[in-house]
Amino acid sequence: MVESDRLVEVLGDYHPEVGLTLQGRAEVVITVVGESLRQALITAMAVVSEASEAEIFAVEIMPTEEFEGRRRLERVPHLLSVSEAAVALGISPQAIRQRLDIGTIAGTKIGSTWAIPQAEVHRLKAVAPKPAADRRANDGRR
Repeated sequence: MVESDRLVEVLGDYHPEVGLTLQGRAEVVITVVGESLRQALITAMAVVSEASEAEIFAVEIMPTEEFEGRRRLERVPHLLSVSEAAVALGISPQAIRQRLDIGTIAGTKIGSTWAIPQAEVHRLKAVAPKPAADRRANDGRR
């Protein structure tokens, strides 16, 4: 059984959500009822320590209203620089800047620097025409 599946099963009474942080560490979100934040923290630490042999890296505890408010916030998309987008798309940084200026690539200017959502790069890759050599190979021509 995969560790995340095991955690979901073991922590089932605490409505667990298991995932990864942006840094690639395991993250477990559980709901613990307590008379105070201190009591909830002590309970959460005990529950998680029993559920996994992994070292606890961090614990964040907050009232339900705060947690629900944070969950409603929109997550910031992964952003790429002009150079990173150029490499991913196989074109020059200048071509990226030109397309940003005319609006054929979605991006946001932060000060004097462009930021391109990674999802936009994936979209452009999906709709990009194939190079001529690839088209001839698919057509059976040389």
